[in-house]
Amino acid sequence: MANGGWSKDQLRSYSFDVDQIPRLKVDDSRVDQLISHGQPVVITDSRLVESALKWNLDYLRSNIGDGIFNVYESPNHLFKYYDEKKLDKKLPGSNGPFRPPTKRLEMKFDEFYDFMKKTTERDKRIYLQQGLNDTVGQNIVRDFLQFNWKWVRGQQIRNNWGPQTSNLLLISQEGNVTPCHYDEQENFFAQVGGYKRVILFPPSQFDCLYPYPVYHPHDRQSQ
Repeated sequence: MANGGWSKDQLRSYSFDVDQIPRLKVDDSRVDQLISHGQPVVITDSRLVESALKWNLDYLRSNIGDGIFNVYESPNHLFKYYDEKKLDKKLPGSNGPFRPPTKRLEMKFDEFYDFMKKTTERDKRIYLQQGLNDTVGQNIVRDFLQFNWKWVRGQQIRNNWGPQTSNLLLISQEGNVTPCHYDEQENFFAQVGGYKRVILFPPSQFDCLYPYPVYHPHDRQSQ
């Protein structure tokens, strides 16, 4: 989530060519074909999270509740995931303990709101990554229950996917980057506000992306 519009001039340049992901309306028959073949697609007019389109920072501050939220802090624009359960493991060939590139903080939404509203020029950057569950405010729960779950369940059944595992609310500062990685499950990403650029690589390029070994805290991430 980010404020304001954007232009192509803001996008980072890369040394390789990229093709545009197909952008199709939800009732286009090619949507189901692409999903069933494991291909990416940008889906429009799905009304998937229509009830959340009002979720700007002010609305969330007033309605998300008084709980504690997971916020990651980075000294730069990169937010590279690491598995906290693997932090204590000794890494082969390592000269010392693993040093996480980001720091996980726990804060109330008011604190996160204040940080986001301050000047963008600062030494550290933050990124909220919070599971949506019954600990959030009732208005947020009500909005969440109105998502187009019928369509999601239809895709789940049609493609023989496993059970739904999580629903994440992601709120980032403009310019934050999640380095190359892979997820362990199918993913529907719904952009509520702002913009996000996603670059996908085919599975055939897996070895070329130099993934960390599975025992490493950066498992599933590219080196």
